[in-house]
Amino acid sequence: MAGEFDLLRPWLIASYVVFAIAMGVGVLLSDPWAKRLGEAAFASPTDAPSGELQAAIHDRRGHIGSTILMTMIVVILFLMVVKPGG
Repeated sequence: MAGEFDLLRPWLIASYVVFAIAMGVGVLLSDPWAKRLGEAAFASPTDAPSGELQAAIHDRRGHIGSTILMTMIVVILFLMVVKPGG
């Protein structure tokens, strides 16, 4: 407990779990994709995207990772505002 505030409330525990999942998704999906995208963008000519850059842009892992992370942000906001389970 932090003063009179219980850090083990159900909504806080759920927030911790969702945050940990979001961190895992970031490390396992989003970071490698973003690194690949950045390297391909740096190596690509400026007049037209290279095939490698096009492949990185359309890689479903990046879209899936981004969608999951955005969903996790919405879930955490919901948990912090509504505080289900009191």
